Amino acid sequence: MGWLEVLALLKRLGPTLTRLVPMLEMFVASRGGSRGDTEATNSLHTEIKDELAAAARNHAALVESFAGHASQMAVLRDDLRSMREADESAAARLLALEVQVAALAKFAGQAKHLLTAVLGVCILLLVAVALLLVRR
Repeated sequence: MGWLEVLALLKRLGPTLTRLVPMLEMFVASRGGSRGDTEATNSLHTEIKDELAAAARNHAALVESFAGHASQMAVLRDDLRSMREADESAAARLLALEVQVAALAKFAGQAKHLLTAVLGVCILLLVAVALLLVRR
């Protein structure tokens, strides 16, 4: 059983304990209790009231602490949302870059073939010019 469950149980038992103490006092008084018994019962009653008051203060402190944690969680949730948005935009940019790289690779392949053809034509023209010069 966790400490939060214990606090909840004490909170639920509070009203019952406050009704039980007077009944206990009446029981002790009806049995012919002496003055010492009455003082002990009063002392017990006072201690129980003090403990319940302390539990109420601790509960209020916990509620306040949870409220602070809730605001921190809201800040963290907003940070996480902005990080996700940044991650999504970075992924979109990366995808666009991958598409551009693929297009450039395709263009480079086509340019290689075109340049090979142009180089072949240039070599044929040089050979033709050389042959014409040799024949003269």
